[in-house]
Amino acid sequence: MTRIDNEIQMALKAYGGDIQKALKDNHRLDYFYALSDQRELLLEWYDFEPEARLLQVGADYGAMTGLYRSEAGQVTVLDGRQGAFGTGGLRFPSAGKIHYVQKSLEEYAAEAAAM
Repeated sequence: MTRIDNEIQMALKAYGGDIQKALKDNHRLDYFYALSDQRELLLEWYDFEPEARLLQVGADYGAMTGLYRSEAGQVTVLDGRQGAFGTGGLRFPSAGKIHYVQKSLEEYAAEAAAM
């Protein structure tokens, strides 16, 4: 599946962040993949610790970030790609529990080991 980050971000802006309306008006599977909250069901069963600090490797379209944000105390989204956080930032514009870090996993691990 090709990445359609810019298109998804333009749709979210056009619909004022209303994901349900964006999905209703765009029936393409790649929109459903990127925006549907159905992906959260993958880990809905997991009992997250409310004060847990969670590291999400790869920003993707923010589908799982929403689940992590609501279940864990803090979420760090790690991605080395330029512009990787655009969709997640539009989905969760005022989520103080989410921190975005633009680094590779290797860079992040090296910094953590040095602390």
